Amino acid sequence: MRVFTPKIAEQVINRGWHVATHEYRDHEGNIKVTQDVELDYDYCVPEAMQMLVNWKQQFQSFQVNFKSIDADVARSLSRICCDYMYLSNLEALDSSNAKRLVNSSDYILNLEMQVEPGPAAIQGLIKPMHERPLNVTLPTLSIESARILASYSHELYLELPFHALTPTVTAILSGHIGYRLNLRLTEFDGIKAHASEVLEILSRTPCKRAVCVYLDENVVRFETEERDWGRWERRIDRMSKLAAEQ
Repeated sequence: MRVFTPKIAEQVINRGWHVATHEYRDHEGNIKVTQDVELDYDYCVPEAMQMLVNWKQQFQSFQVNFKSIDADVARSLSRICCDYMYLSNLEALDSSNAKRLVNSSDYILNLEMQVEPGPAAIQGLIKPMHERPLNVTLPTLSIESARILASYSHELYLELPFHALTPTVTAILSGHIGYRLNLRLTEFDGIKAHASEVLEILSRTPCKRAVCVYLDENVVRFETEERDWGRWERRIDRMSKLAAEQ
């Protein structure tokens, strides 16, 4: 097992281990510097992640490939200053840690699960009226979890194997209440008639505009978007007020 320890965290801070630095020019011609971190370890010692929090460094992206995380690590990850947080190899996630991961208002969470977590964990990712997109990759998607994800009120980016998307799950996702749903399907069989069936189901919601994009022979993407931004905004405002009153 590869473990991210305080000793390695010290090397990250002092010697730039696992940190990639990039320079670019902004629209005014000024040189800007961004940093990305990728920690390719199976497990993290809580003290090690707390050291990176105390470092108070700003990153563009922060990626960890941990197979599991405990409460202290999840809490520390939520305090990392970055634009994009990636957890790319999780095999387990409970509801408490899911809530900790979405507790930050700074980053966009990108979560790639090797095993579909239970509905309680999926529910933990749905922070009411969260004003950040959510990016989730799952190997399967149950009906109950699909209903939960469809209730996410912001943009939802969902990736699944094509065979995991049943007509029932597709119909549920077509009712996604957020402004935009981006559904990326891998392991596509290449039969356009099958993709057309998915598009037809996603197009049944009158207020949504649905399109299909073939990325390559094995990947197809569907996008649904509200036809009327103002109407959607008013609906979300009503939902926010109702939630506040409860």
